[in-house]
Amino acid sequence: MDVFVTERTKLVADIPTQLFTDLSEAFDRRGVSNRTDALRRLFAWFLEQPPTIQAAILGTLPEDLPVGDVARILLERMATDDPDIAGKVPKSPGRATESRAT
Repeated sequence: MDVFVTERTKLVADIPTQLFTDLSEAFDRRGVSNRTDALRRLFAWFLEQPPTIQAAILGTLPEDLPVGDVARILLERMATDDPDIAGKVPKSPGRATESRAT
């Protein structure tokens, strides 16, 4: 008999009631019944993002950084084919990389 064992850590989060309600409603609208798996996928997605995107999501970018410049830089980095810059999620094969006008 094969036994598959994985290590797990329980996470207890203290979040505002409205945030929890909004998240639950979003899961319900999309037919997500297993909230644990959905949250696990969200955490995995976050960890696959490059450091710049993680900093933007966490709100840890310097306040004096111009927002327009940050958005442009993030989009340019996300559009690159370099996984060290763009994250570990490969682009879909049919996606254009140079579709914007200069």
